Amino acid sequence: MEKKRYKITLKPITAIHVGTGNELTLLDYKKVQTKQGNSCFMRFSSDSILQRIATTPELFNQFDIATQRNDMKAIRDFFHKNCVPKEDIQYLCHMTKGFAAVYENLLKKDPLDNAAIVHEMYRPKGMATPVIPGSSVKGAIRTAVLNTLVQKLSDSSYDDLKEEFDKEFHKDKFDKKLSKKLLKNTDAKQDPFRAIQVSDFTFEPNGCQIVGVLKAIGRRAAPKQMADIYAEAIKGCLMDTSKESIGSISINPGLSEFDDGTTLTIKMQNIIDSCNDFYSNEFDEEYDKFYKDVYEYIDLVDKLKQIINETSKKQDQFILRLGRWSQVESMTLEDFRAPKTPSRKGKQMPYGTTRTVFDYNGEYLPMGWCVCTVEEVK
Repeated sequence: MEKKRYKITLKPITAIHVGTGNELTLLDYKKVQTKQGNSCFMRFSSDSILQRIATTPELFNQFDIATQRNDMKAIRDFFHKNCVPKEDIQYLCHMTKGFAAVYENLLKKDPLDNAAIVHEMYRPKGMATPVIPGSSVKGAIRTAVLNTLVQKLSDSSYDDLKEEFDKEFHKDKFDKKLSKKLLKNTDAKQDPFRAIQVSDFTFEPNGCQIVGVLKAIGRRAAPKQMADIYAEAIKGCLMDTSKESIGSISINPGLSEFDDGTTLTIKMQNIIDSCNDFYSNEFDEEYDKFYKDVYEYIDLVDKLKQIINETSKKQDQFILRLGRWSQVESMTLEDFRAPKTPSRKGKQMPYGTTRTVFDYNGEYLPMGWCVCTVEEVK
């Protein structure tokens, strides 16, 4: 069968954070003002600053003294004072009003007390462009397809698998076993997802990046007494400006044809239908538990609900939830982690009492939602 290639336009709806595990402190960034008076987060290169001042004995001596004393506030102030944006900048992000407001308070604290840590967004080394890896997109698609296959099981097949899961001592290994049964393969070479290749999605850096405050909220969107989180993210279209990224998905049916004559080909329409069904159901349940009947902070969540409902009915678009803080949707095969319910064969991981949301200038936004538009490449 002929290989098919599809152009995918990925449009973030809310903020998306794909992390590196790297944490930035005030030794790595500072606040700057644009000509329009907006507060921006500037990531600078300390190496660039040190290389430039190395030939200036007075400045180098100041830095040396602060280093010998292990005076982190003095080192931070030295970098901030001697940073030349045009020479030392690595990239620029917008700041939310909330993060801009706490910035001055962060400056008063010791950089070693973790008060100013910002979680870094993934970018290729040495580049300013944020990227959503193809592996993240493919993983989210796989989750939706597998959960859709679970819903199609007969009651007897489901009960047999559930019984096996309940007896499994190593619960974390059961996903692999279940995946093999759902996809009708015995080893990795027979996994139909190996026939699907997903490109990375790279975003133009100007105007698409933001640094903000993430808050823990409870049912009815009530803030919880937990430490705020600071993170870089790609903006969604429900924020002031946003960008799209164009990538591709290739499906090679030939890689799903096995020696024993069996095939299980995942087609683009399977992906569209599975993602729209799974993620719209996930959103509806989260909305009912955390945002329904709330009258403040969630105007943008209601707009998100409208976008998801409209997208789920289309044949050339599908919903995804990507990145960190995207909650239970990042887990595979939630159906086998809680008792059955009448509406579905299983239930997502038991909901906790909190959700992590991006505080966008006083409006709460769930993380990670995006829409993908599909166009076959002839």
